[in-house]
Amino acid sequence: MSLRKTTLTTCVLFSLGISQSGCQTASLERKFQTTIPLYDSVKELVEPEVIVKELFKEGNMARMFKHPCGENDIVLEVDVVDYLKARALSLAVRFSEEDLIEPDNKYIRRLFEKLELPTKDLEEDAQRILGFVQMVPYVKDITPYTKTVVETLVEGGDCEDHTILAASMMNRLGIETVLVTFFDPKREVHQGIAVAGNFKGDYFDHSGTKYFYAETIGNPERYEDSWQIGEYPSELVTYIPFVNGTKVTSGRVE
Repeated sequence: MSLRKTTLTTCVLFSLGISQSGCQTASLERKFQTTIPLYDSVKELVEPEVIVKELFKEGNMARMFKHPCGENDIVLEVDVVDYLKARALSLAVRFSEEDLIEPDNKYIRRLFEKLELPTKDLEEDAQRILGFVQMVPYVKDITPYTKTVVETLVEGGDCEDHTILAASMMNRLGIETVLVTFFDPKREVHQGIAVAGNFKGDYFDHSGTKYFYAETIGNPERYEDSWQIGEYPSELVTYIPFVNGTKVTSGRVE
């Protein structure tokens, strides 16, 4: 299978200060830039360590993402300490997926500024958020847990991780969402998100509300190929959708 190789540029601003009573304070500043190979095929395994192994343990990481509207790339600086704390917490505690939804996360607030959110159109905002999440690199699942928002922004993630990021951003705007888990006869599992609103296309009926499907896995190199809210990938036709452990029915609004 032919894989299209992409690159992700990581800039690290390294600043380390050590102070202790009776000891000197040492300070070291250094800028480190590296290009790290990624693969955008969901068939390829890319370990998170390939992204972070070159990074210093203190400082800021600048993550670069394609803008969902085709404008200038989005650069998001993430404090390495925040990332390491999030990762350590993920390894120590098994959170439910609902608990991982963080609408008030400070990096989501920063992303909203860069995405110029909110606008006056909530449906447009939801689509812009979905477009951004699809620009986050897909990394095949090799962890036994769902990642936090910070981990996904730094490392990329699988379908579950993208779903949590999307739900966190949608919920910040008050957009109602549900997490949809898909099972197929081959025991394969996929996860996505569905959003309530004035949309058209494919939806799931849950508790009397129409939630329109929003596929969070896209092509990070081509925003033009982004899935729209209400578009249902043909690969999921054989899958059975569940919300909160309950099978849901689907429909379509033309």
